[in-house]
Amino acid sequence: MTQKPNFKFDRNSLLTIAVIISLILSFISLYISVEKQAGLTEEQKTQLKEIAKQLRNIQQKDLVLIAPLKTTVYAQKEIPANQVIPEDLMLVVNTTLPINTTLEAVSTKGEIMRLQLLEDLPIEGYVPIKAVYSLNDSKIKIDQQIPIESKFSLTFKVNVVYGQELNEIIQKIEELSK
Repeated sequence: MTQKPNFKFDRNSLLTIAVIISLILSFISLYISVEKQAGLTEEQKTQLKEIAKQLRNIQQKDLVLIAPLKTTVYAQKEIPANQVIPEDLMLVVNTTLPINTTLEAVSTKGEIMRLQLLEDLPIEGYVPIKAVYSLNDSKIKIDQQIPIESKFSLTFKVNVVYGQELNEIIQKIEELSK
């Protein structure tokens, strides 16, 4: 069973969202106040063009939200061992066996022969392990808690979040500036 991540926005993320919302509201109120005036002076039209240009620049920027992420993931699973260990498991043997011994041999005439052996005997090969037969009912149990403490970061473009609404506001301001 896994626990749902606990997302918390830090103060900077919330301030960023609040600034963007207040910026949009200020442009709406600007539009309403400009709409009520009978005529605009050339200076006001120039200022509106500049505001529209700045809004187009803001529209292309990225917003980054960063929030701390602190949770624990629980892994609880039983897996049959014969599904984890392959049926044709081979044990590779590649070693040397040191031989340090004395061999004694007695001939049919009663003569004793002694042979001193001081050698390394190389051993190489494969030993098949038939794990399927020995692991039929065995299970591998996984019961683990994994604590996670990190930061969650989300980046998105302003025009993706406020796309059409912001674009309409900019177009209306541009129309007023003509």
